Amino acid sequence: MVINKDTALVDNDFLEHVVEINQSQEEKAEMLRRAFYSMSVSAAMHPLVFEKELVQAYNRLFFFDSGVITKLVFSDCFEEDSAKETYYCWLVPELYKKFMGKELGAVNKDVLTYWVRKESLGEVHSMATCLVCGCGMFLSDDRGSKVLKGIIEREFAETIRVYNRKDFVDQMPEGTFKRAERKRFAHPVRDVPFTD
Repeated sequence: MVINKDTALVDNDFLEHVVEINQSQEEKAEMLRRAFYSMSVSAAMHPLVFEKELVQAYNRLFFFDSGVITKLVFSDCFEEDSAKETYYCWLVPELYKKFMGKELGAVNKDVLTYWVRKESLGEVHSMATCLVCGCGMFLSDDRGSKVLKGIIEREFAETIRVYNRKDFVDQMPEGTFKRAERKRFAHPVRDVPFTD
């Protein structure tokens, strides 16, 4: 898969809340398919997010099985370009340190496999992929993603469009969803303070 400005990376928490919509799997998949089509993006998920977070969440795999979202592999991200891979392996620890205020715990190519739960690594890896590959959008319901977006704008002078479900619905062209669908898609999430 080619990753470019027409690619939206999707985080696990975004899908988690889409799954909560009271509809069949097929209806939810069709709803996301229409949303991505209306925004002229193809949707994908970072390989580590898929492997470390999503695989345990069997109720989200149907988005991949139905072709709505593609699971990336690192060769999609780097396109066999060692400079991209080197930059990525430098960028992930840098973003993590600026975001979390501590060292990552992995360097060089170990970054490609390093994972610790509850450390916002999905957001860091996904947004690093957006920077390296020119990805146009990151979909995440985690409030930390917008904090990380601000760090990227300040420290790296780059912009990534980061949308939660409500923002994403608000960006869609009129008529993509009926009023009831918009409300279901953007349903509120229980208010839990950001602690990562």
